[in-house]
Amino acid sequence: MQNKKNKPSLCGNYFICTEKPIPWAWRNSFRGIGMPQRFIRMVIYCNE
Repeated sequence: MQNKKNKPSLCGNYFICTEKPIPWAWRNSFRGIGMPQRFIRMVIYCNE
């Protein structure tokens, strides 16, 4: 992806993650529970 703004503020490597929330019934024992997640890596190039 290329950022073509004159003064870009986002350049470089970024990861965007989505994660399902912990169910309310598990609220007291959520430590160590890993919910399914998805992520995407974005490399943003800037004109410098």
